[in-house]
Amino acid sequence: MAIKQEKKTKKAPGKVPASSNIIENSNKYGIIKIYENVIIEVIKKAVCSVEGVTKLSGRTFVDSIANLIGSQKTSDRAIAINITGNILTAEVKVNMLYGEHIPEIAAKVQNTVSDEVKRITGLTVAKIDVIIQEIEKAD
Repeated sequence: MAIKQEKKTKKAPGKVPASSNIIENSNKYGIIKIYENVIIEVIKKAVCSVEGVTKLSGRTFVDSIANLIGSQKTSDRAIAINITGNILTAEVKVNMLYGEHIPEIAAKVQNTVSDEVKRITGLTVAKIDVIIQEIEKAD
């Protein structure tokens, strides 16, 4: 698999920007492309499936302003990825439940994300940084 940058074109509403990185592979049937936003969605679902994680973070002042002007979804700002060849590194920002053991939950997030990314995309995960931004009390 290799990263390929597509030509920049005008962004159509509801479409993936043409300038997004993609992972491209091919087989005897044709080309397979996986857009960066798909990988971010896989990571988002994996993170949110871990018990003790309440949500992806995104409550900074800048995030609030960005939400008001419709800049990006919170999840897009809470997950940063870098792909080189077929190697992925990621940073995820999360909120956790009060009383949970932070190192244990963070390790579960790392393991879950690594397993899901490998299973769904075939990428190798080299590093996943987990940033705990807030602790929330249970409802």
